[in-house]
Amino acid sequence: MWLFIIAAILIGAGWSINYFNAREGILRLEAGKAKILVTGGAASKDEQQSSKDLGFIITLDSLEIRSHTPEFEIKLWKSDTMPANPHAPQGSGPKELVSTFPLEPMKINKIEDTDLRFRLKAFYPNFEFAYEYPARKDTIKPKAPGITLELKTMEGTPVVTLRGDQPNKNKLDDIVSLGAALVFYWELPADSLKQMSDDQKTSGNRIVFAGADSKLYFLFNGTIAEKELKENLFYAMPDQDSVGFTILHCFPDAAMLKAVPSSKGTAILNPVAHVEIWKEGEGYRDAFIYPETRTRRSGGFDIPGSGYKIGIGTIKASGIKYCDCHISVQKDSTLAAESLSFASGKPQHRYGYRFTPFECSQDIPEVVTMQITRTPGKGMMIIGIVLAAIALLLLFIRGNIVSS
Repeated sequence: MWLFIIAAILIGAGWSINYFNAREGILRLEAGKAKILVTGGAASKDEQQSSKDLGFIITLDSLEIRSHTPEFEIKLWKSDTMPANPHAPQGSGPKELVSTFPLEPMKINKIEDTDLRFRLKAFYPNFEFAYEYPARKDTIKPKAPGITLELKTMEGTPVVTLRGDQPNKNKLDDIVSLGAALVFYWELPADSLKQMSDDQKTSGNRIVFAGADSKLYFLFNGTIAEKELKENLFYAMPDQDSVGFTILHCFPDAAMLKAVPSSKGTAILNPVAHVEIWKEGEGYRDAFIYPETRTRRSGGFDIPGSGYKIGIGTIKASGIKYCDCHISVQKDSTLAAESLSFASGKPQHRYGYRFTPFECSQDIPEVVTMQITRTPGKGMMIIGIVLAAIALLLLFIRGNIVSS
């Protein structure tokens, strides 16, 4: 009985101490920039405001996010009720993250306490537009002929379309370092190849496409090499196996060429989510959303008339496992800094505080968001719980002895 009483006293005392003295806050650490943890509360100040009486001086020294496949979720933000600029256009004010949703295709999700709904139509790990055309091209009249090519150069893999029905749209000068200009004809004019070959000294190398004849011609160094025009076949440039082009479609009428969302493989290189958003009883609208990266801003979608914004981002809990960082902590400005290392986002304890990183970003500047807590009554509560468990065990043993 005495153990139960002592345990209850310890648990109650620990709870009371935490109730009145516990501290919890979030500190956003930027690489190389000192922040002050105000030990009397959960606030932070810049280095120029520091004083040895304020609290800990904390600096993010280094950050490394190990290579991994990120996991994504849909995020929902809501505009602040009091925007910083009341005259700013809708959707431009600060946002508060209010909900997250897993990437579950076709599951209908409700947006808080509103009549707005959305669902994930598709998720594309490496988004691109794929081009489709009717299979029986030979039955289509050549009203607006053209050719769509995927180029492969040292600078990238752009997709270009040449049109034979528009002035100067059937040619592409060598502006992408392919090594030759591109020229498209549906029906190749008589003697045009000979004329282009004669002009090669001034005009440079060319590749000529003849759609109706399903031929293409390499005009290089005064010679003409004829080849069959085949779709989805890679044509390498002379003496450059890694540079060339693939014919995606050679078509008689551009009106029937359709670009549809697609993914180039399963590797997460350019993630994009296609969502459908609607108000109950009304039609839906499409939105293509993508995460913010170091090189581009967030591709979230502001839902008209609602104050909500929908987007995608990485799941914090899945990414923190690959985050390694080092910080320096000074108890005050008169003492030497102590280094703390956080491997795989695991917390550390110093000076009665628990430091737990829960979000890392290697954008510019590098940032680690740290949760810092202080629970001075926790140890007392743990001891009380252990004593209570021991008391229960002793009662159980005593009951068995009496019954036997």
